[in-house]
Amino acid sequence: MSKVRSIQFKKQHIIALVAVIAAGIIVGQMVGLWAGLAAAAVVLGANEVIERRLRA
Repeated sequence: MSKVRSIQFKKQHIIALVAVIAAGIIVGQMVGLWAGLAAAAVVLGANEVIERRLRA
């Protein structure tokens, strides 16, 4: 008979894993926020250029 071994996580490992996942989520949200702000700035800039050309 073969023994079935279950994976035993220590409390410290679980806490570290949760902290790493939480940090990844926070960093991902921040990157998404900056990307969204950059895209909005580009769109607003393009609209301004188009409006100035239409007025001229």
